[in-house]
Amino acid sequence: MMGRWSYAEPMDMSVAWGAFDLVANASDLCRWLVGLPRLLSPVSADLMLDVSQRELSCGLAAERWMMGGRPRRLAGHFGDVNGFFAQMARLPQGSAVAVLFNAFGLPVQRLARELAQLEAGDAVAPLPHGDADPADARHFRPGSYADGQGSELRIEPGVEPGELRARSRRRYVVEVSCPLRRVGDQGPERALSLVLPEHFEAMPDGQTLRWTDAEGSVRELRRSAP
Repeated sequence: MMGRWSYAEPMDMSVAWGAFDLVANASDLCRWLVGLPRLLSPVSADLMLDVSQRELSCGLAAERWMMGGRPRRLAGHFGDVNGFFAQMARLPQGSAVAVLFNAFGLPVQRLARELAQLEAGDAVAPLPHGDADPADARHFRPGSYADGQGSELRIEPGVEPGELRARSRRRYVVEVSCPLRRVGDQGPERALSLVLPEHFEAMPDGQTLRWTDAEGSVRELRRSAP
């Protein structure tokens, strides 16, 4: 993340109508999701939790996640308010996952999906160790990269000698800067973010980067300026 933090802009909660009327932590949200079928009538539980044939139910939406090697539709919800992100979903076995972040730019949806995958017995790729070698500047050339469709990324020197960082704007144009590290023995043209689960690959032309961001979106960006 960037070296200096700032508080989110204040928000008058009255503009949100009925939202934000409760205070809960991740454990509270999981217990609530798990207990819904016991609290509601069968008809009401179906209206709220059954997203097998509809995108939106009463309060929850269809989340399309890979679990156990196959796609699943889960009843879940993403939410945010100034400075905070949240993602929750009810899992097929009747359990639940909930993730809360108090900083913009962090991959709340990606982390929730990976927790669900761990619950299903799937393997999840770890982040690199802090002592891994920095990304190779001969392949990850400092400068600005863009895809012409609004995605932008900047490769720049980091704080430590020889370190490179990837800087980009995320949801609500919050800027995030992450150190880049080599990916084991996969070659100098591949790198991982030290902070977020993101993958970078330098293309053979020396001007293009393939960027897989924390939510799994893949973009190809071309270097436009040093």
